[in-house]
Amino acid sequence: YGHGKLILHRDISTGNLLIFEADDGSTFGRLMDYDHAKKASAMGKIESKIAGVAPLELDVQRGLLRSFIDRIGRQVEDGVLDTALKWLDEYSAIAYIKDVIRYNELGDKASDKPLSLTDFGWVDT
Repeated sequence: YGHGKLILHRDISTGNLLIFEADDGSTFGRLMDYDHAKKASAMGKIESKIAGVAPLELDVQRGLLRSFIDRIGRQVEDGVLDTALKWLDEYSAIAYIKDVIRYNELGDKASDKPLSLTDFGWVDT
């Protein structure tokens, strides 16, 4: 694992992310495919790309994601979209959210409530 070892993956995408279910039902992920990785010389703060996005542009990005995700029959809260956009480009965010919904069987119409950060196993900050 690269965490805490100054390893920069440099190719994070839904195709390089493995999501596992533990015996207790919780989920966790691991990155794979480190062929583009580099060793950093020091630890420092990295700003996500969403930090500098203007509110109007963020609304446009949310709208793009929402138009694709709503087609699978579930709505998601803005926090889910914002978190996905924080780390992924629009198309990778769409694919990731759809995959999580599909593989965790969240696409059922069992609830009309929009999916939240908690439904994705993400911490609400």
